[in-house]
Amino acid sequence: MLAIIGTFLPWQLATHENGFVTDLIGWDQAAIAVLILVVGLAAAGATGALWMGMRGLILKLVLLATGLVILVTASLEMADVLSLDSFDGYTYSIGLGLPVVAAGGILLVLAAIADRGPWAVGSDRPV
Repeated sequence: MLAIIGTFLPWQLATHENGFVTDLIGWDQAAIAVLILVVGLAAAGATGALWMGMRGLILKLVLLATGLVILVTASLEMADVLSLDSFDGYTYSIGLGLPVVAAGGILLVLAAIADRGPWAVGSDRPV
């Protein structure tokens, strides 16, 4: 849910030298926001299955893959924002949304690793 929520928070802050601040939310970058939302919804479905007692390799792989996609995407976006040079009196910084999205990815990877289910093929079963 953090990745989905982070999509609607500021990803980039542009601060002018006179103190004026403007932000760019994740949803303003439609292609990346749609990727995060689709992957986040798949992760939410896998997390729901985990909470309902499902265990197995497929569930772990979905959690791991969605977490890594979200984490890598957020990391690349953070690197992109940090690489921006000052222009017309504006300086750029990372907003709250990207760290929230990255935290969602980290939590998904940790959930996949911490799941008590087996790491064997054909082990998908309810507990």
